[in-house]
Amino acid sequence: MKVSKISFLLMLAVPFAFFACAGLESSELDVAEVQAAIEENNAKFSEALVNGDVETAVAFYTDDAIVMAPNFPEMMGMEAIKAGFTQMMAGAEMTSFKLNLSEVRIMGNRACEIGHYTLSVLLPDEESTGDDNGKYLAIWKQTEDGSWKMSINMWNTSAMPDMNM
Repeated sequence: MKVSKISFLLMLAVPFAFFACAGLESSELDVAEVQAAIEENNAKFSEALVNGDVETAVAFYTDDAIVMAPNFPEMMGMEAIKAGFTQMMAGAEMTSFKLNLSEVRIMGNRACEIGHYTLSVLLPDEESTGDDNGKYLAIWKQTEDGSWKMSINMWNTSAMPDMNM
């Protein structure tokens, strides 16, 4: 039986592709260590938001990060994220913000964080508050210096919309 060059190359390429992708699934990273680093970052991120410190909050994102927040257009890159967070925080004072991490999954030099959030804001009339809770997904990337930054972040509320509008 004669084997064509293309068939021969495919026979070599398929196992190589399999082992290359298999290497992405395994990781030398310890899930508990990564989770601890993410929880530490989450505490600092939350504190920055409650303090109205947009600069510190956006520093937890990579330069090319993507943020998908409810009722906002997709924010791509640091400048768009900074502008979006500035707009989100205008007009209301955040009084509490808590991220409750449920699970971390390692994917090469990235970690997928799944969790739930709760927040409260003091509305512009300074007499009433707005409370929300929901779920979020964050993809964290380990940077060259070993720190972790969010490269993708999205969240949405679990509150049902008011249908009596």
